[in-house]
Amino acid sequence: MNRLQEITTLIKKLELFLDPTNTSAWSMNAAKEIEGAICELFAEDEEIMELADDLAQYRPNGGDYLYSYEDITPKVAHVLKQIKSSHN
Repeated sequence: MNRLQEITTLIKKLELFLDPTNTSAWSMNAAKEIEGAICELFAEDEEIMELADDLAQYRPNGGDYLYSYEDITPKVAHVLKQIKSSHN
């Protein structure tokens, strides 16, 4: 898969993550896949990499020192907008 295809796949995963009706997309596995893709594709972009760091501290229901789904969705939406605007 080339970089453009990988970015397109990441965009789809981010969109699914933000879908409030698709709770399976909020899973730890989904977050880890997104985190890994961000690290692979955007290692040079500090702002996007912040989301990868935040996803490493994500649990759907949150917890001590952890981001919940509600906490992380604005960050995911912001990064999704960034990626879409720079790769469309």
